[in-house]
Amino acid sequence: MAAEKKKFMDIVGSLEYEELVELQRDLFSGGTSIRQIVSNKLKEISATESRTCGSCGNEVNLRVANEFTLIFGTSDTKKRVSFCALDCMEYFTKSLKQLTGNKIEQKN
Repeated sequence: MAAEKKKFMDIVGSLEYEELVELQRDLFSGGTSIRQIVSNKLKEISATESRTCGSCGNEVNLRVANEFTLIFGTSDTKKRVSFCALDCMEYFTKSLKQLTGNKIEQKN
């Protein structure tokens, strides 16, 4: 905890007076600007980190151009799955289609 406090103090120490006043105003009014900045940075980091392939389990480096990602689900329960190659994505979608078909048959 002490290291994080020191790091934060270094950041605050590097701010100019006007920036500190603006930061204080935002904090007193609920911190919406700070919340948005932190949320955007977290989204940026999670978008660039490595993931595992949804089919074969290999590591997928999202900074490489040959990666594939599917986003599916309802608006409030979106899922994201990444793949290392097109054949892995095809295998996943075929398996998903079969699972969905089996669930429909079981309901009838």
